[in-house]
Amino acid sequence: RIYVELLDDKIATTKELDSNRLIDYSEDGKAVGVDLMEVSRGAKLDGLPEAELIGKILAYFDIRAR
Repeated sequence: RIYVELLDDKIATTKELDSNRLIDYSEDGKAVGVDLMEVSRGAKLDGLPEAELIGKILAYFDIRAR
């Protein structure tokens, strides 16, 4: 499991993209962070905010992005 913080803001809501990907949003609708579970199998980037940045972070940790 890995959490990528995108903004230093309070979380107001969480949206579940699927069973392995959650996106936290601030009260004004900005993406605060992304929670990726079961990353040992790789992580899907489609539909994630800042997908390119998250892909680079995952690569740093040798986690395959799909």
